[in-house]
Amino acid sequence: MNYNEIIQKIQDTEIILVGIGEELAFPYQKEEKEIIWEKILEYKTNLEKGLWNEEERKYLEIYKKLEQILKGKDYFILTTNVDAIIFYSELQKEKIAAPCGDIRRLQCSDSSHGVWELEERCCPICGKQGIFNTIQEKPYNEMGYQVQWESYKRWLQKTINKKILLLELGEGFQTPTVIRWAFEKIAFINQKAYFYRVNEKFPQISAELNGKAQGIKENTKDFILSISELLNEGKYDKMSKKGRNEVK
Repeated sequence: MNYNEIIQKIQDTEIILVGIGEELAFPYQKEEKEIIWEKILEYKTNLEKGLWNEEERKYLEIYKKLEQILKGKDYFILTTNVDAIIFYSELQKEKIAAPCGDIRRLQCSDSSHGVWELEERCCPICGKQGIFNTIQEKPYNEMGYQVQWESYKRWLQKTINKKILLLELGEGFQTPTVIRWAFEKIAFINQKAYFYRVNEKFPQISAELNGKAQGIKENTKDFILSISELLNEGKYDKMSKKGRNEVK
């Protein structure tokens, strides 16, 4: 892998769209149905107070490195993960949208009753026990992310016919319409776009994007850490390709 080329693309591009998928999902997400409401409330409260456990701090550090990579750029981030850790990182919250929802909010099983903050366990309209405002719940109330989604659409409109870099980080096929297929479409339509797909299992790029995209078969966490280290320490432009691979 030519890290020098990737870093050069990042440095040369002022507008960056980032998609974050399941390779950066906090592990609890895989067994979400088994976790009781009180545990999630404790988890959210600890995030807000900065009372991170060792495992959570690892994810916070990854987002810190991503923030360093994006520093000074006009960026927007889409995430399909519902763990909400990204919202407690140093990344700009107004530049993040979570179309699949996240565990900061609850919704009523009657989707017309709206969405509310996690601290209130029951629906303020009918009094029923709330369910998590995430795509795993049926019906899923999309009200929770709509404000940020509108911000994203306005941001994206301003990027038309402008040089833009797309970074898809660890997105698989759980909800491919949100990021995976959408990013392919953006890269195809915008003639000034370039697209990196980073995924340990599914880095494949469609033939239609030949010359405009590259699939990188690497774990997303390792990719972010490597790029951040080389970028911030200035090693990337002082080393041969062989040397960079040795650092990796």
